Amino acid sequence: MKFSMTKKYCLSILLLSASLFCACNRYVRYDSVDLIPVRWTKSIPMNDMEKQTIYPAPGFTLRDIKNQEVSLSDFRGKWVILYFWGIWSDWCLKEMEILKNSYFKDSGKYTLICIDCHDTRERWASTVEKINAPGIQLYCPEKAKLTKIYGVEAYPSKYIIDPFGNIVYGATGYGYDYLDVLNDYIEEK
Repeated sequence: MKFSMTKKYCLSILLLSASLFCACNRYVRYDSVDLIPVRWTKSIPMNDMEKQTIYPAPGFTLRDIKNQEVSLSDFRGKWVILYFWGIWSDWCLKEMEILKNSYFKDSGKYTLICIDCHDTRERWASTVEKINAPGIQLYCPEKAKLTKIYGVEAYPSKYIIDPFGNIVYGATGYGYDYLDVLNDYIEEK
């Protein structure tokens, strides 16, 4: 009896995964569809990295403001801040100003990839140009499900990805402590 229940459970998971992949694949290409944990509490020092559970950042391909495809894998070998935001959020817009100052000051230390969520492409594009948003600006269609794969529960949400493509830190809500965390990681390397 247990064996058949386990078998049914595995089959259900497999079917759910396949349907999620098919639904996502129509809107955005993914290198992986593994869901990542969403509970982040603190960063882990580089010398303790071997003790950390490694979460590879799920790959994706989205379109930028010029409608060119951009893949996360294009930035392998670099430190990346993956920043999920929306122009509808005052907190995101406030933090974008801080990011702008930091990004232009620390140019070359890391790559900033901003992913807009829950907006129309037209509103997003005009706002990005109007505020002179920093970094690589990508548009995520509502039906793409990228936020579910990354476990985004609040905006803004940000993830630090190391040069090997692993998520080493994540934070949600307004605040920019993650910039200090990133600098600590870069200095320890």
